[in-house]
Amino acid sequence: MEEAINRLTEAVTAGREGGGAAVRGNHRHVGQEQQLQPVNRGENLNPFSQGRTVKLEFPRFKGGDPTAWISKVKQYFDYNHTLEDQKVGFASYHLEDEANEWWQATSKALREDGINIAWPIFEEELWVRFGPVYGEDFDEALSKIQQTGTLQEYQ
Repeated sequence: MEEAINRLTEAVTAGREGGGAAVRGNHRHVGQEQQLQPVNRGENLNPFSQGRTVKLEFPRFKGGDPTAWISKVKQYFDYNHTLEDQKVGFASYHLEDEANEWWQATSKALREDGINIAWPIFEEELWVRFGPVYGEDFDEALSKIQQTGTLQEYQ
């Protein structure tokens, strides 16, 4: 049992010191020499998962307030190092129902106007169409009401 624990400890230590690819058997041959390098399989290594890959699911958007969706999408893009020219296509693929119908019409109009649809344009258009309406916050207004006189003066 003690021997098994020692081997496991050595394997974990080797993984932390850059030998993780060797432990998992991932390597590439370069010429006659064998160099150990991690193999990129389209997924990122999460430093908190001790070498295991984590696959994030891309969120879908049907309409409504896009605040949470845009936040999750940006996290996904950052984690997966998504290239700028891939963001709009990838995000628009995950639009459904009302949001997809809106995007089909909007992207067609933007292309007809000769506008290059980069992520900032997509995000701006999404906010214009689905963003929260900034009206008066009645709860906040109510909380700011202050008493200016006494109860006897009011009566």
